[in-house]
Amino acid sequence: MDARKQERGKAIAAKLTQRPVGDRFIVTDARVFDPRSGTLSEPTMIVVEGNRIVSVGEGTERSAATLIKADGKVVLNEEDARKAVDFFAGRGYEGLKIYSSIKPELVPVLTRYAHEKGCV
Repeated sequence: MDARKQERGKAIAAKLTQRPVGDRFIVTDARVFDPRSGTLSEPTMIVVEGNRIVSVGEGTERSAATLIKADGKVVLNEEDARKAVDFFAGRGYEGLKIYSSIKPELVPVLTRYAHEKGCV
């Protein structure tokens, strides 16, 4: 690979890579799992400093922090699965990524419905 292509690749990677500013970042629209009740919170804000969560909830000072938006789709049942597929298929996505955290019984529902909607 010539030097120009290598430099161009580095420049593109630098633009696409998100690095925290300092030692503090804020995750917005996060849904927190409560293992005691087995439920997810409404979207909220989480502030992390270093390797510790320092606060959860609104009203947090946002200056001098990197913001990360956590607006992924949460799938807990068949209705959620269909809504998630509709959301992504309606925006032109050609496929879905299914994580290991998905309940195994929902995988056939997701894949069958995604194929019906034209995803591969």
